Amino acid sequence: MQQLITTLRLSRPLYLLLAASTYLLGAGVARYLGHAPILQIFWLGLIGMILAQICMNLLVEVFRRQTSPLSR
Repeated sequence: MQQLITTLRLSRPLYLLLAASTYLLGAGVARYLGHAPILQIFWLGLIGMILAQICMNLLVEVFRRQTSPLSR
């Protein structure tokens, strides 16, 4: 259980929320300009972007030096 909590903390959920909101804002601008989104592509893009963000956050922790402390 402790390992799961640490993994969730290291994935930086605030960054994930901000990245998802930026993606939604971009989709909203595209819709406003008259480009109707295809929902399957929209959801695949959102999921892919969130998974890429999680991978980037966790890879930083995997390749950190052993002497440096864990990120907050």
